Amino acid sequence: MVSLEQLLRCTIYIFAQAIQAAISDAFKTPEVIRLFAKKEPGQLRTKLSEIERDFKVGKMLEDVYRQQKLEILVAVKKLGEEVSHCFDVNTMYGFAI
Repeated sequence: MVSLEQLLRCTIYIFAQAIQAAISDAFKTPEVIRLFAKKEPGQLRTKLSEIERDFKVGKMLEDVYRQQKLEILVAVKKLGEEVSHCFDVNTMYGFAI
């Protein structure tokens, strides 16, 4: 028979794994993960400027640019920061998130 303590430990473990999987799915860029964990919206905005510059000068493919930009905007928004309309995650690709 499974004890209540074992059941609770198993449940906590399952929740921890689910949280880790959600973070892994939301953010794939290690630097974005690090800045989000440190709660650094200013540095996330700086990173956004850097990838926009790299994309404009041809150092970054469009798919990579869009993926990283979306990650950064979601991270900034999840940190409770305002995202200007021109960078709004909800209108970035023409659909609501």
